[in-house]
Amino acid sequence: MQSKDSNNAPVEAKPGDKITFSAEGTDIYIQFMDVNLTGQTTLMVKKGTSVTVTVSDKAKKGENAYAVFCTSDMSFAKNMRNSPPVIIIK
Repeated sequence: MQSKDSNNAPVEAKPGDKITFSAEGTDIYIQFMDVNLTGQTTLMVKKGTSVTVTVSDKAKKGENAYAVFCTSDMSFAKNMRNSPPVIIIK
């Protein structure tokens, strides 16, 4: 499962699934609003690399917003609704 989806659709996952975040063209910092989603609150992904996290058994079902900060242009990524990206836990 990749977080970088060409159509910016939300990532859908269930506990135990792995989600890979890839940084293309910039370093990125990811902040999860709920530590129960992945067991972490922040990730740093260097340009040209990727980091994989596992969805926790404690993850809240439904939409879980997270923030992605791109260092190249010093801005936050947004989805098609012009809001923070989400991971939908089934």
